[in-house]
Amino acid sequence: DNLIDYYESDIKTLYTNIAASYGMDFETFITLSGSSVERFEADVQRYARNMATRELIIKAITAVENIEVTEEEFLAEVAEYAVEYGYESTEEFLANADEKVLREDILFNKIVDFLLSEAIEI
Repeated sequence: DNLIDYYESDIKTLYTNIAASYGMDFETFITLSGSSVERFEADVQRYARNMATRELIIKAITAVENIEVTEEEFLAEVAEYAVEYGYESTEEFLANADEKVLREDILFNKIVDFLLSEAIEI
C-alpha cells in the first residue's frame, strides 16, 4: 500500500501544482479540465495501482535476469537526451533533471528491449 500511496500522492501533487501555476485551486482546475473530483480520484487510484505494479514487475525482472544500467549506458542515454532537448551539455541537462527518474526510465526501456528480444511470435 505504501507504493500505491506514494504514486497517488505524487500525481495529486503534480495536478495541485499545475492548478496553482494557473492561479486556481485543485477542484476548480479539475472541473475546468472537464472532469470531476470523483472521476479524478478514481483515475488516480487506477494510475497508482498501474505504476506500483509496473515498478514491482521491473524490480522482479531486474532481479531474476540481473539487468542493470551501467554507468556507460546511463551517460550515453543522458547525452542523447541532452541533444534531443537542446541542452548545451550533458552536465547542464543533468542539473535540470532527476537522475533517479532518468535511471529508472533507462532501466525500464532496457527491460522492454529484453522482453522484446525474448518474445516468441505465436
